[in-house]
Amino acid sequence: MKRLLTVLLALVMTLCLTFGMAACGEKSGSTYPNGGSSSEIGGGSDDDREKPSDGSGGNQEDSDDDGSDEDHGLVQGGTATCEHTFTAENTCSKCGGVWKYTEGLICTLDEETNTYSVTGVGTASGKIVIPYGYDGKFVTKIGDSAFSGCEDLTGIVIPDSVTSIGEEAFYDCSELTGEVTISDSVAEIGDDAFLRCDKLESIAVSDNNQNYSSQDGIVYNKAKTEFVSIPTGLKGAVTIPDSITLIGESAFSGRSELTGVTIGSGVAEIERGAFMGCDNLVNIIVSDRNQNFSSKDGILYNKAKTKVICYPSANGSVAIPDGVTEIGIVAFAYAELTSITIPSGVTSIEQSAFAWCSKLTRVTIPNTVTSFGLAVFGQCSSLTDIQFRGTVTEWDDLTRYASTWDLYTGNYTVTCTDGTITKGGTVTYF
Repeated sequence: MKRLLTVLLALVMTLCLTFGMAACGEKSGSTYPNGGSSSEIGGGSDDDREKPSDGSGGNQEDSDDDGSDEDHGLVQGGTATCEHTFTAENTCSKCGGVWKYTEGLICTLDEETNTYSVTGVGTASGKIVIPYGYDGKFVTKIGDSAFSGCEDLTGIVIPDSVTSIGEEAFYDCSELTGEVTISDSVAEIGDDAFLRCDKLESIAVSDNNQNYSSQDGIVYNKAKTEFVSIPTGLKGAVTIPDSITLIGESAFSGRSELTGVTIGSGVAEIERGAFMGCDNLVNIIVSDRNQNFSSKDGILYNKAKTKVICYPSANGSVAIPDGVTEIGIVAFAYAELTSITIPSGVTSIEQSAFAWCSKLTRVTIPNTVTSFGLAVFGQCSSLTDIQFRGTVTEWDDLTRYASTWDLYTGNYTVTCTDGTITKGGTVTYF
């Protein structure tokens, strides 16, 4: 009888211990909601969750095979020196370490590939670590606009399972700070993926990535013949490789912390506004071997120095050097100018050349100028004094874009050699 009671007591204790551990397991680690094509990692109530197939998750506290529970950066447990290979259950197949991903992200299943995409930030915030897998399937994509406009995102860690970063995936993440690393596996980065991330200073690409490369914080295609992504918060000086042939429209626009740029020998075309709004870009250097462009004293010219391409750091009172005959599109746009003197010999001032120079009060223009482009002084709200070195008739003969050349300027007066003209068109002869 005593022996029977002992057996019954042991059985009861075993059952209690088993149910107690099961109940604890339901509330630890990362859990997943049932049903639907989109789910939130770690979301839902206790009643509608299920565990990954191995019971692991971003906050798993179970020890590894060696009994180690040590925290190795982004990996819990396992071996610090292991060259990890993670499974879709977020565990290393070599050492058993657990990838510490962020809970709360929204994932959507692609039934064709049987993989998941991160499609929304959900309840996650701060520095976010993307999981290797979700619900036993790999996470391979960060979807279009997945984190767009997320003001709470301060950092992002992208695992090797991700092969695609969608268009505008991190667009306008104003608090995304420091550096983002693109891993070996990424084969596609969508347009404007990191645009308007004003505090993002650098994007680094793994040397082993077969599709992209990086230099000075800028992402290029592997051969460095095309720009892919230029961080908005780019700082300091950068060198554009000789292999680049085109600097596209607004490529570096608004990079206010950019202080220097060296343009390689291969650049054959620089489109409008490439460096517009880079008001601290004081040092522009062009390779002597470049056949199309030159530079001096912070000004970017064509090779012959007859056309000003841009002068982004212009400020205060500026006199354009003699020998210039053209002032290019948005050449001085957004500059901190107060006055500008244009030399005799200039014949053309192109579209928006001085637009948005809100501090510009005085302009001196020679009578050699024959044409103004659209909105050439647009938004120069402080402009009150235009000195024209010609007659009223010569001023009237200038080819202008109707009334849009002076769109939203101050109430200027044009002083000619034989009279004055107000913004409203009133002429007074001397």
